[in-house]
Amino acid sequence: MEYDHDGNLDFEAWYHLNKSQFPSEFNLFIENSYDTFYFLFNVYRKVMTRMVPALQQLMKIQYPVFKTEKRPMVLEFINTIATTTGYTLLFRLYNLVHDQKKGVNVREKYHKFESWGELYARPQHPGNVDETNRPIYS
Repeated sequence: MEYDHDGNLDFEAWYHLNKSQFPSEFNLFIENSYDTFYFLFNVYRKVMTRMVPALQQLMKIQYPVFKTEKRPMVLEFINTIATTTGYTLLFRLYNLVHDQKKGVNVREKYHKFESWGELYARPQHPGNVDETNRPIYS
C-alpha cells in the first residue's frame, strides 16, 4: 500500500493496485470520475489536515479574544469556522478547475473575476481585533 507522509492512503496507488478486483462497471465509473476521486482522496484530505489547524492558529492571531474563550460550545463553533472555510474554498477551486476543463468561460460565470484576482493576489495586511477596535465588529 502507498501512504503519504501523513499516513493517508494514496488513492491513485490504491486504485491501480486493486482495480482488477472490481467489476468492469465500477472501473468505468471510477475512470469517468477519476479527477473527482483523486481530488477527494489525494488533494482534499491532505490540504484539510494542514489547512484547518493553520486557519485556527491564524484566527487566534487576528482575533486575540479567541485565545481567552473557554465556553465549549463557543470553542466548537470557532473551530467549525476553519473547517467550513477550508472545504468551501477547496470545493470552489475544484469547481473552477472543473468548469475550465469543460470550457466554461470563467469571466462570464464569475462577474467579479478580475477584481477577485486583484484582491486575492494582492491582499491588504489583515488587521487584528483587540479591545480598542472590538466594538466595531459584531
